[in-house]
Amino acid sequence: METECSCPISVVALEGCLEYLAYKRKVVNVLHLSNDQQVCPICNSEKETLIHLMTSCSIPSLVWSNSRWHIDSHDLARHGVSGWAKVVLNPLLFGLCKEDWQEFQLLALVTFDQTWRYRNELIHGAMRKPESELVCQIQQLHTRHCQAWRLPAYLHVRLDLNWLPPSSNWIKVNFDTAMGQNLTSSAAIARSSSGGILFASVYSGPRVDPTVGEAMALRIGVQSCLNLDLQEIQFEGDSLIVINAVSQPDLVCQWKIENVIEDISLNLNEIRSWTISKVSRHQNAWADTFAKWAAARRLSGSIPSPFISEFQCWLDSGHDPPDHYLGLDWCGF
Repeated sequence: METECSCPISVVALEGCLEYLAYKRKVVNVLHLSNDQQVCPICNSEKETLIHLMTSCSIPSLVWSNSRWHIDSHDLARHGVSGWAKVVLNPLLFGLCKEDWQEFQLLALVTFDQTWRYRNELIHGAMRKPESELVCQIQQLHTRHCQAWRLPAYLHVRLDLNWLPPSSNWIKVNFDTAMGQNLTSSAAIARSSSGGILFASVYSGPRVDPTVGEAMALRIGVQSCLNLDLQEIQFEGDSLIVINAVSQPDLVCQWKIENVIEDISLNLNEIRSWTISKVSRHQNAWADTFAKWAAARRLSGSIPSPFISEFQCWLDSGHDPPDHYLGLDWCGF
């Protein structure tokens, strides 16, 4: 079977990790250490193993669930160390198309490298960091590596570079979801033909399946349009399952989103003109950034109107909005 690894893998470093954990197991057996002394120093919930640090620990779990593939870390862990190494070398084994291989490999390597680094920092007494901060650092480092390898999808820096404005007198609503450790944030942002934000709404609630989160994000966008009496709307997202469920009602809808889709369809009947289409994750970057920012801070509601312009400037810059937004009187949603 064909294998291809376009990015350098530090085999020496990986072997060093394996040797350390093997040595630790011997120490555990000789000294009869308690379970508390064998636990992962990052999540403090599971026994420390290499496959745990690679996939199912809290940090890599958040990275993979928030990746554009929305991967469940348990699907990765079940391969074991050797199986996971084969998947990284040949992502076709995981069902990925060849165009995604290099991006996937880079994310796997950057995630493990940064998780192992943070694990060693904690072992040597470093202060704990917020998980959202570490995940953001990994995502940013991954982006820089993808840009260094000149992957076409990562050559643009500004979030809105690929965003296309709607037709005159129409509104464009982008929707997306982000997964936190124990919650899901579903967000929608509406912009006019001039690019100005009309609303930015998000709901953060108990963790659900990513597809359900995408459907909930669309429902938020539709409801917000009705609240503002917006009547010519172009909806855009990057979930083909949700978009097909709305645009092709004759198709069999996935049962887990059936009720949400039914709500969306009823509300869309009250909008005079609307379209819905799938776009790339980069064209949907505003909604994605907003959802991740809200998930890290467990926010729900809508950005108050007086602050929307300021909020837009932060999104335009490609950086997360500052935390002083947490103190605003968010409109209930």
